[in-house]
Amino acid sequence: SFDEHLVPGGQITLDKLIPLNEHADFDVRHYSGTATYKTTFQIEEKDEPLFIDLGDVQVIAEISLNGRAFTTLWKPPFRVDISDAVQTGGNDLEVKVTNLWVNRLIGDEHFPAWEGRNNGDKEKRGTYYESLPDWLVNGDPMPKDDKKAFSAWCHWTKDDKLLASGLIGPVKILSLNSE
Repeated sequence: SFDEHLVPGGQITLDKLIPLNEHADFDVRHYSGTATYKTTFQIEEKDEPLFIDLGDVQVIAEISLNGRAFTTLWKPPFRVDISDAVQTGGNDLEVKVTNLWVNRLIGDEHFPAWEGRNNGDKEKRGTYYESLPDWLVNGDPMPKDDKKAFSAWCHWTKDDKLLASGLIGPVKILSLNSE
């Protein structure tokens, strides 16, 4: 699930984990913020320490298992001991992954600039707003158009490569004897 302002409908279903920047939907592909992944899994028996390994995460992850929150994971390995929270039978897993702002800024470059952007080449980095848009100065809401964010400086162009984002995995439950 996503912030509905940034991804209309706010939810997608994934058959398997993929980088969000490779999703077919434009808004998902250019999403920046926190995406929440939810699933359930079964544990047949619990007689040794168990760990969850999230695999590849872009960029920061928060895990909650059966309602118990764990420390924020911000660097590999994205792994935590879940022995005290996992239970025999069904388990509810929630992983919140927060990515960088880059993909949203690249996405917004596909749409016309708001008033006040300089007259430089709109297709190149380095363009900027010579004056802030009236809606921003007046504290009004953002215009209801396709852009989702405001940056006073153009760091990216619409043709720049998107960064990998989201929970990419593979997600595994490991024991001390796992390879």
